Amino acid sequence: MFNGSLTHFLENIYGKDQAVFEYQKKRYEKLIEEHVSIFGKNKLYLFSSPGRTEISGNHTDHNNGKVLAAAINLDTITAVSASGTPHVKLLSNGYKKPFDVNLSHLEAVENEKQTTNALIRGVAARFKALGYKTGGFNARLTSEVLPGSGLSSSASIEILIASVFNELFNDGKISAMEMAKIGQFSEINYFGKPCGLMD
Repeated sequence: MFNGSLTHFLENIYGKDQAVFEYQKKRYEKLIEEHVSIFGKNKLYLFSSPGRTEISGNHTDHNNGKVLAAAINLDTITAVSASGTPHVKLLSNGYKKPFDVNLSHLEAVENEKQTTNALIRGVAARFKALGYKTGGFNARLTSEVLPGSGLSSSASIEILIASVFNELFNDGKISAMEMAKIGQFSEINYFGKPCGLMD
């Protein structure tokens, strides 16, 4: 299942340590198998988005201060296939039903705050406002960035969703900095959590 290009994909993210590589290979194989069993056989894309930790300046960016943060070796990964519909359907470990967002309706929804649907809708809304394209996709997701752990699990999801929109519908032209700002917009205005850009 993992050909040379996928091996390169894994080594590029996780390095060449054999034990780490084998662990991640099994993790991705399971993810791909689950995606296919749920959504069927389609062209698949794989994405990884890490959590982050603060090295210095804990949340001083809320007050225009400076921070130093770093990605960690825990990440959120997803297998994605374009659906050709206006819906983003995302099935995550620990949840029985998929999160489902209709991209035709991108206004903030009050009772969605603090949910994954809010993160997806907020990212999509900001993409549209900035003149970028979005589109429907099906995703199977699993994460080692635990919610409430202080490692920016919600930001990891936001950047993952932004990366999918970027690669599938915008030819990868959106910069990492702009996607971070899009994630921050979603976090504040849709998820309902005031946060600095570090998150």
